Amino acid sequence: MKTTDPTERQGQFLAYIFQYSLVNGCAPAEADMQRFFQIAAPSVHTMVLTLERRGFI
Repeated sequence: MKTTDPTERQGQFLAYIFQYSLVNGCAPAEADMQRFFQIAAPSVHTMVLTLERRGFI
């Protein structure tokens, strides 16, 4: 794995965002990801910031 590759967890979020966007025509809200992954809102927000900082979204 290159350091530029997403982690397994990041990949799960990216896959969810991609599939959600295909089905709904827009990106999911953080609340949608919170419900899907059943994690706290701050955890979702941190992941979104990480994905953005790493250039994945």
